[in-house]
Amino acid sequence: MQLLEQRINQSFRLFTGLRSEEADYELHTAICERCLVEAARFLEEELDATALQEIEQMLSATLLVEGDSAHFPIILKEIGSHIQKYPDLGFRLEHRLLGFVDGLTASVVLQPTP
Repeated sequence: MQLLEQRINQSFRLFTGLRSEEADYELHTAICERCLVEAARFLEEELDATALQEIEQMLSATLLVEGDSAHFPIILKEIGSHIQKYPDLGFRLEHRLLGFVDGLTASVVLQPTP
């Protein structure tokens, strides 16, 4: 899922000096939150209730350990390691999220300027 992190940073030109580091961090956080919602949608579509419950329990434990400092890559890594037992699911999730980020990029670029 490192490719996803690279795509986010490159597509939105994060941490390049274009904006303040604080503004980039806020934008990165907002994008990652949207990606996690999209990942949840994907998993709901692809997994049965038992598998979803296992992932929810694993994420709850991860978030309790990490607290408020839980980061997107850590959560995606946990999800990725858990879904490896399902053929091609990690690959399909990553590509869905890459497409999602591309869509976000296009929606930002195509917005009319005031």
